[in-house]
Amino acid sequence: MNLDKETSDIEDEEALNEQIAHQMMEMQFEDIDSLLPETVDKMIQECLEDFADLLYIVFLFTSFRV
Repeated sequence: MNLDKETSDIEDEEALNEQIAHQMMEMQFEDIDSLLPETVDKMIQECLEDFADLLYIVFLFTSFRV
């Protein structure tokens, strides 16, 4: 009888852990969805700045070689 209670407790705990994990995943996706546009904009901005720096470096090298 005691073993059945322990098994039931373990199953309840596993179900609770699964429910908590599911809720955490939902929260994570909600956070990702809300941050996604800002993150993408920031990444695009950084890429454009890096590309502009690269073009400037290429321009400097080509202007000194002439």
